[in-house]
Amino acid sequence: MQLQTKNILSAVSIFYFLILSTKINAQNFIYSNKVGNYPYTNLKLIGKVNNNIIVFKYTISGFTDMKKPEMLIYNEKLGLLNKISLNSITPKISIIDFVNEGKSFAAIVQYFEDGISFCKMVSFDANGTIIKMQILDQNQNIDDKYVVIQSDNKKGFALLKVIPSEINQTIAIRYFLINNDSLIHSDSMIMPFDTLTSTLNEALLDDNNLLVCLTNSVNKNGRISLYKIDLSNNASVNTLRDVKDGYFDEGSVYIHSNDKNYIITGS
Repeated sequence: MQLQTKNILSAVSIFYFLILSTKINAQNFIYSNKVGNYPYTNLKLIGKVNNNIIVFKYTISGFTDMKKPEMLIYNEKLGLLNKISLNSITPKISIIDFVNEGKSFAAIVQYFEDGISFCKMVSFDANGTIIKMQILDQNQNIDDKYVVIQSDNKKGFALLKVIPSEINQTIAIRYFLINNDSLIHSDSMIMPFDTLTSTLNEALLDDNNLLVCLTNSVNKNGRISLYKIDLSNNASVNTLRDVKDGYFDEGSVYIHSNDKNYIITGS
């Protein structure tokens, strides 16, 4: 988090908002010591893992290069317990996402090396110690990055991306299902949508079931399809709905869950 006043501050720090009591209207803010200089330092809050607060810190060099990546481990009073360098995870981090699983957390690292794209999962305990490191995918295709989708119950998460399909007028989706820091299943699925007129929208993970919404627009007619895919065995069901005299804007469709009922909104 970058803190600013009317004048740009040189210090970047973290603060923790603590509600002392629900009966009285008392609030308290706890600030960490300085951890970097604005605007060269970026922070990403991973969250509370067991009793520690985990923050990812890196500095920016140029427009996209990520330098000196490290994990900051704090106690609940924002006392710094440890700094852990992440340089050993990969020679050069291109994209990194984090999944907080409550008692542990995982980093999904995607990067290029010697013309090959890698997707690596690194699992940590609450103290930032590496539990497991595994390369999930490596290939020479330059395509979309994996999107991380965590289940609402935080028992697992999925990695999802569109990959080239060898069949005309189809979309291929590649996925990984991960529970308790272990790879449960990985596979790909072909869906009968044209890549030029179709859009893969927001997805939702409900236990092991991935709900993914695709929209297709041709002229003034549109179609919306909701696929429910059991990622543990690659089985799927789908529901099709035609949209008369209209279509959905790209990226405007969202999926919501409510007690095993699913609501799709779009514009």
